[in-house]
Amino acid sequence: MHSQSLKVVVTSVCIMLLALGCSKNPSTASENYEELNVKFINESSRDITGLSIGMVGTEYEINVDKVPAHEASQCLVFNLPMPKGEMGRSWGDIYGYYTHSGSVRDFFIYNYEHEFKTVTIIRVGGEYFRTEFTNSTDCCFPE
Repeated sequence: MHSQSLKVVVTSVCIMLLALGCSKNPSTASENYEELNVKFINESSRDITGLSIGMVGTEYEINVDKVPAHEASQCLVFNLPMPKGEMGRSWGDIYGYYTHSGSVRDFFIYNYEHEFKTVTIIRVGGEYFRTEFTNSTDCCFPE
């Protein structure tokens, strides 16, 4: 009886997640949305605080309190609505800010120049800011 109740609960939760489009598995994402991921890697010897990342076309930003020195955030998942009609040039571009060594730094990444890869990796060091773009979600969804 207990295992049957557990199956019902698990099945109900899965159905709710699929209905809401909240699945983290790209193969089950809603047809009305494109799932894009951002991973923020702190390669410096100082913590990064107050990270806020948004994507043009979404109505929300993702906030991360702290990315410790020499560590990475989890993949931050954005569900970008599929464009209806002509898409603006900045559709899917990534923007945000963070505090590093007492200075607030902002960024803007042009996603269209990289053909909307599934994963954008942002690497931050003491004196640099680099981006990488890939369709491999291995860093986000290890098998």
